[in-house]
Amino acid sequence: MIGELFTRLSIEEQNKMLMSILGAMPQVVLLIDMENCRINYVNSSVYERIGYTPEEVIGMECNVWSNMLHSDDRAEISALEKKCLLLKEGEVSININRWRTKDGCYRWFRNHIVSFRRNERDRNKVVLAISRDITPIVESQNDVVELIENIEKVSFKLSHELRHEHSKIQGVINLSQEQVSLTTKELVMLAGAIKDSTQKIDESIIGINSKLTTIKNEFLKVSLGLDASNY
Repeated sequence: MIGELFTRLSIEEQNKMLMSILGAMPQVVLLIDMENCRINYVNSSVYERIGYTPEEVIGMECNVWSNMLHSDDRAEISALEKKCLLLKEGEVSININRWRTKDGCYRWFRNHIVSFRRNERDRNKVVLAISRDITPIVESQNDVVELIENIEKVSFKLSHELRHEHSKIQGVINLSQEQVSLTTKELVMLAGAIKDSTQKIDESIIGINSKLTTIKNEFLKVSLGLDASNY
């Protein structure tokens, strides 16, 4: 039904409708000229994401990738261009890279690239890219990795403390077995030592559980973010 409605519109109305849809999309939409290594079109979302207007991005011409991409990601451009030139109809190329914002920071984008216009040699003359800002997801994943590294450090420390307290309790037990009879004062001291060690073990276990709960919650956030990132 939508297709029928669209065909009934005039060319001007169709273009207006298409531009309205592109302008409302949160993703950055680009038409990339593969033969001249430049961007022919980019929607207004690019300004919201990296601070450059569509006109500024298009005006970069063949310098667009050297201006916009992180230096570590530029090395992959040559291989990506070759892959995109040979994309078949219906085939999707997915890649992730970092775009430089106008204020000098970087944001992560996941790019879905498809064939848009082919030349006489049946190679892609123009490709369509839909790029989603995944910076919050990447940052969440980095936070989780940091938490895991921290829990490993805490786990090592707590493991050492638990072994120490276990040795103290075992020493108390051995001492009590060696003594035929203990004075009241000695029994109180032994009971206090066991209580103190048990309390420290409980505190260590609570600390581990707290760290694990934090990690679980962070993983849940990341999972929700990944689900929400699907097109």
